[in-house]
Amino acid sequence: LAELLEEEWAAMLCKPFFKEALDLSVEPTSSWLQRAHECVANYLKLEQPQAIEPLALERKLLVQLGDEGADSFAFTGILDRLDRSEADGGLTVVDYKTGKSPSQAYGDETNARILEEAFFQLKVYALLASRSAELGGEVPSVLRLLFLKGPTELLRPHAPSELADTEAVLLAIAAEIDRAAVTHTFEPTPGRLCDWCAFKHMCPAFVPGLVLGPPVTEADAPVPRRKSW
Repeated sequence: LAELLEEEWAAMLCKPFFKEALDLSVEPTSSWLQRAHECVANYLKLEQPQAIEPLALERKLLVQLGDEGADSFAFTGILDRLDRSEADGGLTVVDYKTGKSPSQAYGDETNARILEEAFFQLKVYALLASRSAELGGEVPSVLRLLFLKGPTELLRPHAPSELADTEAVLLAIAAEIDRAAVTHTFEPTPGRLCDWCAFKHMCPAFVPGLVLGPPVTEADAPVPRRKSW
């Protein structure tokens, strides 16, 4: 895997958009590559890839949600991995995260909310997979997060009854985006990751040095990766 990483890294560095995304003027190539090797090493502590036969890898899903007409929206997402459980035959949505697992150092209610937020993306993937004819339309029964800084594995059961709520949330967000596009009203949402935002130089809500949460280190910042949902 280390050799494959070196080969892929060399190929990616030939692409201008990749260099721009990493902002190599701030952090040298060697630092990014070292972090990538650390992620691979930590991944191998969580599972052995040669023992896995996924049903889908990096699968792009495109599904129409909502009633036909004005309230219908097309949603797309790229599923990291979909596995078939040997134990019960159910489907498991697997998603890799380059950061650390969310803190559980708060009260029970806050901890539960933080975990639900962490799993929401996987609930979306489960919804898209369940509506995908290509994947058989089966509802995934397990959501699995692999945090490569740590490393840490988080598992959560998923029930068919959750699909309607997930779809309702997505449709509400889509409708809100639609309204904002029509009215040209985009309310900023300041947070602790504002320092890492590519649009802070033009955002009226950005205040340099303003602390809106726990300190953010370079290791906590989101690593650029392809997303499409």
